[in-house]
Amino acid sequence: MTMPSLEAPRAILFVALIAILQITELGTVSAQGCPEIVGRWPYGQATRVVAEGDLAFAVVGSTLTVFDVGDPSDPTPIGELLLPKAGTRLAVSGSRVYLARRELLIVDVAHPSTPVVIGRYDFDDFIGGIAIAGDHAFVTVRSQGVQVIDVGDPSSPTLAGSIDLPGSNLAISVDGSIATVVQTGTPFNGRVTVLDVSDPTTPTEAGHIDNSNFFFFFGVALSGTHAYVSDERGLNIINVGDPASPFVEGYLDTSSALIHVVASGNLVFANWEDSELRVIDVGDPTNPVPVGALPIADIQSLSPSGELLFLADGEIQIIDVDDPTLPEVIGRYSPPGDPVDIVVSGDFAYAAAGSEMRVWDVLDPASPTSIANLDLPASSLGIDVVEDNAFLSDTQFGLRVYDIGDPTAPVEVGHLEIVGDRFGRLEVADGFAYIVDWAGLVMVDVNDPTTPAFPRRAQVFFDGLDLAVSGDTVYVAAGQDGLQIFHNVGPGHYLDLIGSLAAIGTVESVAVAGQHVYVTDIGVLRIIDVSDPTAPVEVGFLDIDDFLGSVAVSGTTAYTAWEDIAVIDVSNPTTPVLLDRFDTPGFPAAAFIANAHLFVADGPGGLSVARVCQLFADGFESGDVASWSAIAD
Repeated sequence: MTMPSLEAPRAILFVALIAILQITELGTVSAQGCPEIVGRWPYGQATRVVAEGDLAFAVVGSTLTVFDVGDPSDPTPIGELLLPKAGTRLAVSGSRVYLARRELLIVDVAHPSTPVVIGRYDFDDFIGGIAIAGDHAFVTVRSQGVQVIDVGDPSSPTLAGSIDLPGSNLAISVDGSIATVVQTGTPFNGRVTVLDVSDPTTPTEAGHIDNSNFFFFFGVALSGTHAYVSDERGLNIINVGDPASPFVEGYLDTSSALIHVVASGNLVFANWEDSELRVIDVGDPTNPVPVGALPIADIQSLSPSGELLFLADGEIQIIDVDDPTLPEVIGRYSPPGDPVDIVVSGDFAYAAAGSEMRVWDVLDPASPTSIANLDLPASSLGIDVVEDNAFLSDTQFGLRVYDIGDPTAPVEVGHLEIVGDRFGRLEVADGFAYIVDWAGLVMVDVNDPTTPAFPRRAQVFFDGLDLAVSGDTVYVAAGQDGLQIFHNVGPGHYLDLIGSLAAIGTVESVAVAGQHVYVTDIGVLRIIDVSDPTAPVEVGFLDIDDFLGSVAVSGTTAYTAWEDIAVIDVSNPTTPVLLDRFDTPGFPAAAFIANAHLFVADGPGGLSVARVCQLFADGFESGDVASWSAIAD
């Protein structure tokens, strides 16, 4: 695709330009009204759901959506609240909903059709889990143990108590005066800590137990005297009747990871990796027995309610578990998928959104309007637009081409089945479509979009995670194989490996600008001189000290992101400088600059539109070149 305002092609998870840059000579510079998010379409997949009576509360994209589930076969949305962030932890108690990410939001749902935020409490790190007991919210803060928030006055939540715990704190469950916390990290792979919370202002450690199998723990459900803990190989049943001496009373070896876990009576529900819901009878804690299963992929949360089980897997599904041996889906709600790649052409934005292609009218960037939602035969992770054609990767199939002459009614006009495995990012340049998959790099002749032809695969084997194209040179993020550089030879239509740089870690994403390539290696941004692509040389790096899932470059600024956005000055490639870090409503998956705006496929946060800012020697250019300003502090 062509990105008129960006020098670099898209990365595997492209990032937003939502940042206020620093200029060394001027100090901190801010622009009036820039950058800022000016428009949002906040709908994406359902990631969290909790049921309470005839109501269910779900995080759908970056909204809290309230459903009437009085008829579980027909869940009906009845209320909605726009959230500042997507992917929020969720808990319900009475007429209040609690959502946590890096902040605790308290929402009044006494009137379900009009949920209202009535309180907020900010944390210093990301939240692993949340549990509500009476007037207290027990929150695991990723690197800071457990913090207890007094929510008796929801308009003014306050810190009531806390306890530091080692490792990374993932999940928490509270029952009466006992809390159990799941932890991972140094000096252990998995630990369950039992807390005495009889006095919430002074939580104290009563005891703990490490995973003797050295497996990572994931989730926990506490019911009575037993904690049910999932790990990489199965289900641990831990007796916490004596909190000072917890012990494993039973274990179910599933030979594969159990992730989320909830308990209801004598039943435990857990998802087996990302492919199956399992029902486990724990009536005899010493001998847990699997009694039922249901194939469901990508389960992200579970919530039991009587004889029903609510789960979020992108959709909201309601499962009848009256007969635990035969769990059955009796109702579902299908929200739009997460936008993961985006391109803007004229007044329209096109996004690959999982198993859908979405089209928005963005003539007014402040009010993006969904005008088309096309179901795809399989999931897509990459999209590009050339003239009146949209090219999409098909994770199972290869390549699909759609006529978008009428953006409201895309029509498939061509496809090509390619032998491969999970096709992802794609880019079209000079009549060729380049697609990465888990087996490497594929090139397809698309000069005639109705009959894509000449699929050629690079004669090497690696995980193709991302790519960037510059002329007839293709740069591939190849995971543990580093950076791979290919040349489109031309006649004969094949790809020639001309250069590589393997000794730079695990390369997840790539962008190219001029004579330099920018790659992310876990928590490091690396800058590669490719003036001679046959002999790439690393010339600079910056350790961000966080996972980096994407990289993009515009002018002398690089942007990397995963949970937040890092803004980096790369005017001197040998000494990149971190300028600032910022947040977006979701997880930025792709971006495109057009008409002085940044259009962000924000993953679970839907679509975000931001006013763009370009850094000049003496300040910011915001929107129209004729009207810009900068203020030096």
